[in-house]
Amino acid sequence: EPEILRDIADELADHGFIVDQAASAELALPRIDSGTPDLIICDMQMPGMNGLQLLEKLRARSDAMATVPFVFLTAFGDR
Repeated sequence: EPEILRDIADELADHGFIVDQAASAELALPRIDSGTPDLIICDMQMPGMNGLQLLEKLRARSDAMATVPFVFLTAFGDR
């Protein structure tokens, strides 16, 4: 949800973190390629590619992005 994305990004920025955000995995990939983040926080359910597919795509790489820490957030209580 756009509001949740904004709230999390604002909260992290308020605590001194440099935050980049994307509304989908497809939009995130070029941003990830332009700089290696220290951490990726990702929703499980997104339009287009879901969070698990994004993680699998990153883990299949042979560069530094293959090991970047990845945290899932989800509203699903059973995942």
